[in-house]
Amino acid sequence: MEKSNIYVLIELEKFLNGLAAHYSDLQKALLKHVAYFQIIEPDYLSSALKPKWKGILMDASRLKDPYAAKQVVLKNQIILTISQLSELECYELAMKIANLFFEVSAELEKTEPDTKLPSQSAPKPYLPSILH
Repeated sequence: MEKSNIYVLIELEKFLNGLAAHYSDLQKALLKHVAYFQIIEPDYLSSALKPKWKGILMDASRLKDPYAAKQVVLKNQIILTISQLSELECYELAMKIANLFFEVSAELEKTEPDTKLPSQSAPKPYLPSILH
């Protein structure tokens, strides 16, 4: 079975920690950490999880095919879209990112039981009640 790269787990953990630090204003947090939408490469995800990341990118950019857009266009579209999201939509987007983190984590724990994952060696990302 193809599995996700541990790099994705580390970047998703950093992304979630950044969102959690500003959970009282998720729109501001998402805009502040917009680069993670480009840092996390779909090629590092398993084939089972790639569509979930693409769905997150589609929600964040409102583009039908975010992979077809040039990087600068994608980033600008994500900024524009997030700027127009309601508080609930920002929460839903953050929850999708958190769910993907937990799925990648579970996938890696299942396939590499002897490997120490970042979440096992470092504190788990702080997910305030708004992200639970």
